Amino acid sequence: MYRQDAAQLLLLPSPPSRGPCRAISDSASITSAERPEAPGLTSLRLVKFRGAGRSAEGSGVHYDTYLRLDRLLAARNPRSDTRNGDIRAAEHYFIIVHQISKLWLKQALVDLHRAQAVLRGPGDNPTHASALVYRASACVDYLTDCLHSLDHLPANDFARFRAGLDSASGAQSRQMRELMTDMGLPQGRSPLLEAFMRLLSGEGLSLARLDRASPAGELAESLCCLSVGVWRWQTAHLELVVRMIGEAPGTGGTAGVNWLRSRIGRAFPELQRWRADADLARAEVR
Repeated sequence: MYRQDAAQLLLLPSPPSRGPCRAISDSASITSAERPEAPGLTSLRLVKFRGAGRSAEGSGVHYDTYLRLDRLLAARNPRSDTRNGDIRAAEHYFIIVHQISKLWLKQALVDLHRAQAVLRGPGDNPTHASALVYRASACVDYLTDCLHSLDHLPANDFARFRAGLDSASGAQSRQMRELMTDMGLPQGRSPLLEAFMRLLSGEGLSLARLDRASPAGELAESLCCLSVGVWRWQTAHLELVVRMIGEAPGTGGTAGVNWLRSRIGRAFPELQRWRADADLARAEVR
């Protein structure tokens, strides 16, 4: 049985029903309904665009113009033989899924960079920052959904147009490198974690003394959620590559599966340990 169609998934205004971090701790997960509304962040379900009630002939910006749909819908050019309609349609699907992924990744980076700016600014509002990190985490969940949507692309169809990729490879993605840098992966310093630790220091706190229900604790939870989401994407990506090309080298000259496996990691181990300790302490109280 195939998973839900990618188009349906990506039109949802909120993360799928599994909820953030549900795989780690049901008792600790925070659903979208429970999260506090942060200043400047409005639920997508409540947004009403100015001019939404105008007729197509009315004045104002047209829907297509606002979204630049002419450029967006023309921004793909399959390289496979035009005489083979099935393979060309398969390559078109492959391109669409990857382009959608890059849009979600762009939004995740926008929100993570904004969260860092909020923490650096006056008032270093952790509630606002945590809402931004949760939204970035939802975007990363959608990246994983995009990978799952490639279940609809048979490996033999991919093999028939893969040569057209030439040296193009996901390893060349500047956006993904930027996300991994923000996360401190595979082994580096995370500007997100550093901003969080500066917040704690400024409040005279340490992880050992951090209250999970406090604004700073909520920010720590959101970072744990993001860490889990990125790890989930990495493992789903590895599984997809195994199905598609097995042990073959990557198109960008990498070792393929072995290279991807070597780069899988869990960001923010300090926060993961804090969260596990908090779960254990709460269980002992009960």
